[in-house]
Amino acid sequence: MSSDKQKSSELNNIELCYKALGLSLDASPPEVEKAYKSVTDKLRAEMSAANPTVREDARNSLELISELYENIKNSVTYKSMVREYEQRAARLKADARRPGVGTDARVTKANLKNCPSCNAAIRIDLKVCPVCKGWAGSTSELVLQKLSSPKSLAIVVALIFICVCGMMIFFFQNELVGLIDDLRGVKQDVNLK
Repeated sequence: MSSDKQKSSELNNIELCYKALGLSLDASPPEVEKAYKSVTDKLRAEMSAANPTVREDARNSLELISELYENIKNSVTYKSMVREYEQRAARLKADARRPGVGTDARVTKANLKNCPSCNAAIRIDLKVCPVCKGWAGSTSELVLQKLSSPKSLAIVVALIFICVCGMMIFFFQNELVGLIDDLRGVKQDVNLK
């Protein structure tokens, strides 16, 4: 129980540290560093002021901000965020080595689409959604994929054959009747002999 209180207390303290720098708790490491640099630059400029009380206040504020920054850098929240950014940088570096991916493949709305199953934003070229593992290609691609199995191809070929035979019978009905009559006549002639 005391461990939970301690974690909650630490989280509140870290949240106050972020707020003191004018940041939210989900600020990225570059944002934290930028805010810290901005505040310290301002305080260092005030340390060279002519008024000794302003200089003393700036020195005390600088020490406090430095302590807050160290608390943020030592926090679990910040360390996990740094780890995420390092992993993202490693993925981007790996993607840069792959042809067709990297600097020329920036993520924009033009090269994203929504997964039909889970509605997640994914790259246009993906056929399977990495989030839900569902089909993310177009409907026509799905139909072609399903029809390209050997069993489906056999069924399609049989249906086409049946349709072609049916159409031939329909269109050439008179010729077939005449041909059948001619064959009957030849058969009757053979039987008579």
